Amino acid sequence: MSEETRRDSAESDLENARAKRSDPEKELAQIEKELEEVQSEHRQLEAEKDSAEKQLKELMARFKLRKALLHWRHRKLTLSFRSLVTMVFRTRVEEAKRLKEGSERRIFMMDAEMQKAVVDRQKAEAAKRKSDEMLTKELTLKKDGEMELRDAQRQLAADQERAEAAARRVAALQAQGAVASLGVREKDDVLRLMEEMHALSAQTDQLTLSLKRRVGGSKDP
Repeated sequence: MSEETRRDSAESDLENARAKRSDPEKELAQIEKELEEVQSEHRQLEAEKDSAEKQLKELMARFKLRKALLHWRHRKLTLSFRSLVTMVFRTRVEEAKRLKEGSERRIFMMDAEMQKAVVDRQKAEAAKRKSDEMLTKELTLKKDGEMELRDAQRQLAADQERAEAAARRVAALQAQGAVASLGVREKDDVLRLMEEMHALSAQTDQLTLSLKRRVGGSKDP
């Protein structure tokens, strides 16, 4: 794989990583919001549970009080005080127990949802760490690309100077006399200088195109 192909592939991977980087952050914010809502509902259920337990205690206290009063007042009655109180308060006692059991079931479900939310949050944090690593790698590759760009610019300037020097030498030789009147050695020198000038011109064009691509790639977000 050539250097340019490898660099283009790395830049493409970095662009994909940068495009996906915001997704874990949005997912983490959504999970934290859902976790806060779950915790709020959990606290509300705890309050409902406490209220149900308090109501049950009040009913039991009233139950005991009425039992004592009825036992003292109606000790000769054949119907026991427990049976009488059971008939009077059965509905309210059963309703309080039902509310307590429902609250406990909902609290259990909320605990399971909170555990799942914690796991999802850990996954989102891991994805964010991976995104940060990709960003660091991207910055490193960008820095390397900038160094290569500066080296290529220096090479381009040197090649341009060499091409200009070769052109000046050819012009000087041509100014001394027509090429046809030169000897074999002089003609060879002129041809060699002209070939070198064309080669340097081609290298200059190639380096210019490469610099434009690198500069364009370094300016991409």
